[in-house]
Amino acid sequence: MDSAASRVGDTGAASRAANGSANPNTPSGNSQETIAFSTIVLNFVLPRVVKDLEAQDVGPAQAFADALKTAEAEVPGIAYQIVSAILEAQSPGLNVVEHLLRLTGSSSSPDSYLMSQGGNYAELEQHAHEVKKILSSLPEIVLDRSKFLDNIKKIALHLKNYLAALVHIAKELEQKYPQNTAIQRSMQYRRQEFSRASRHFSEQLKLYFQDNSKAQIIYPSALALIASNIQFSHKLKDMLLQLNGNAATATSAASSD
Repeated sequence: MDSAASRVGDTGAASRAANGSANPNTPSGNSQETIAFSTIVLNFVLPRVVKDLEAQDVGPAQAFADALKTAEAEVPGIAYQIVSAILEAQSPGLNVVEHLLRLTGSSSSPDSYLMSQGGNYAELEQHAHEVKKILSSLPEIVLDRSKFLDNIKKIALHLKNYLAALVHIAKELEQKYPQNTAIQRSMQYRRQEFSRASRHFSEQLKLYFQDNSKAQIIYPSALALIASNIQFSHKLKDMLLQLNGNAATATSAASSD
């Protein structure tokens, strides 16, 4: 387990150096943010830990992964709390939020299934990937004002295009499945979540521009924005797989008749 923790914590020195003495590892009264951070843990930290554990024994590795996912399903946000405690014990003073933000860019690629759907689905996933990649680099460039501002402009453009693709997908699904109100509610909810996460990130940026010595205040909202996009990619993929599966079943039944 020590080697697994070391692998997860290999950017800890950079996080401590950039953060100084502050250590905002517990989101301030924001349970939704903690749950968002757990999404990052399950998608970026857990695979690394499992990979290291599998080198020793596949059984315990899978058992650990299943246990953490089950715990998160029963107590949303607990995965982040557990991993945060482990990382803090391993590297006192580590800014876990910044550390996780850096990790999201080290092993990231667009979802192959959504990319294979082409059109607006591929557009949405590609822009989500670009946003994730740029946001994960913020700790490296936050002190370079020129690079930082240039990347913020790129993020704004990708978010604008992401929203446009999201709107087009919602319209496509509504036209294709007009009687399926669950899809319409899901897409509307996603737009609201996207707007909320984007607005929060924008608000934190304004605070940072008022005081450039507090770069760390933008990291939680950046991480939550990444988590929001990951969550929707998963839900959209599951939705499409279910819809396509139902369509295939209906076609097969019609053919047999």
